[in-house]
Amino acid sequence: MTWKQQLKSRAVKGLAAATAILTTLSLFPAFALAAINVSVTADSSINLSASDIDLIIKSGSTATSITVGSTNVTVVLDATGSVTITAPDENELVNDAGLSECTRVSGDPSINITYDGSGTDTVIVTPSASLCASGGGGGGGGGGGSSSSSSSTTPTVTVTSPISGNALDGGTTDNIEWNVGGSGVDYVNLYYTFDGGDSYATITTHVDADDEEYEWDIPNIEEEEVVIRAIAYDSGAAKLAQDDSGTFSISLDGTLPEDEPDTSSSTSGEVMARDEANALLPSGVSVDGLVKLPDDGDSATQRDSAVYYVGLDAKRHPYPNSQIFFTWFSDFSSVQEISATDLASMTIGTPILTRPGTLMVKIQTDPKVYAVEPGYVLRWVTSESVALDLYGAAWNTKIMDIEDTYFSKFTFDGDLEAGDAHPSGALVQVSAGDDIYYIDGDEKRLILDDAAFDANYFQSQFVQTNSAGAWVGLTAGDDITEFEDGLFSEQLFN
Repeated sequence: MTWKQQLKSRAVKGLAAATAILTTLSLFPAFALAAINVSVTADSSINLSASDIDLIIKSGSTATSITVGSTNVTVVLDATGSVTITAPDENELVNDAGLSECTRVSGDPSINITYDGSGTDTVIVTPSASLCASGGGGGGGGGGGSSSSSSSTTPTVTVTSPISGNALDGGTTDNIEWNVGGSGVDYVNLYYTFDGGDSYATITTHVDADDEEYEWDIPNIEEEEVVIRAIAYDSGAAKLAQDDSGTFSISLDGTLPEDEPDTSSSTSGEVMARDEANALLPSGVSVDGLVKLPDDGDSATQRDSAVYYVGLDAKRHPYPNSQIFFTWFSDFSSVQEISATDLASMTIGTPILTRPGTLMVKIQTDPKVYAVEPGYVLRWVTSESVALDLYGAAWNTKIMDIEDTYFSKFTFDGDLEAGDAHPSGALVQVSAGDDIYYIDGDEKRLILDDAAFDANYFQSQFVQTNSAGAWVGLTAGDDITEFEDGLFSEQLFN
């Protein structure tokens, strides 16, 4: 599947796809493959790029779709589907639906996935480090020997809520719940997708596994096929297990934050000096603060639960959803509760959009993907090869779908072509653990130390490792040694 086809498949849903005959899957990058109405006529090699494991989809396999990711294979079956996958001898194959155990076929670990009659089945098949037990011929539904993954010490994570068929309201909160089993699970990361798994947006990371629930600020979107993914890790950040929820829906509540320009002030919408802006704010509230109303403790009383950012224009700016919030802040620990009187005394400003240099953005009705630069400037990422150069093999996990209402608030600049340096706002290093640089136009600026990194609210999850990009040859600018308004507070303004 080409770059444009893959992105278009996220924007246009429900189109009938022509039958594809898979004979040479290995010609496709693993992260780009999403074959529809599959009939495999010859044993076909695929590669999981993150682990560099080669799998074989056996001849005679048929499915509604087979999508190859960097770490796993997603198979969608209907009443006629049956897929057999084999792995190298040192690996086992496990699947999230429990439709088949791993057995050996001609000495190779193999899994056969067959429709079980309950409705369309979606199964995620993942290699594990443990060995597949010897057994029978790998028939559908788990025939053959039992897998070593059945040991009670094998770590597991299971998403228990939301469940399939739930209907959630956008702009509200609801609990994501999970169970962990086995040994060694320390924390979980939570993600969601509404495009069939082409991309996953981060909800939160490093949640204590034993909490077994997380209060999710549901994005205000209209989507029918949303899935939550939980990934379990040990204390050393090694991935142990993952699980997906059932498919559920989210309904747009139709009350998007609106601009309320303050026409009474000549400084309306403009960046002020910090002390000037602070002088216009309620006592105890300052620029760069996060504020909200306190919980009144009465579930029958609805109050504004939004979190607002206090800007250099002395206004409070709402976050449309938690995904945007987490491009700016890593958690809610600094949110300050203030009175309704103080909150009302601050004019509401424009909504906060995606922080420059973090995630790419797109809208569902357009396959184009854009990098975000300071001032909410968008630059079109023109090809898959450009995305790979700038964002790495997992580029398609670094895309945020935003609502048309907010997309109109961006402006546009030159396209990003092959050989271009990273866009302004990007954080880049040559290799993991090396110095981190901030791209500032035609310059790269060294972030001097951890204190300077943290002071500007940078996050390690958005640092790109790139050893040979055009950014390496940029002129070295002034080192970043402390907090700078231009790297954070002023980036919210055009």
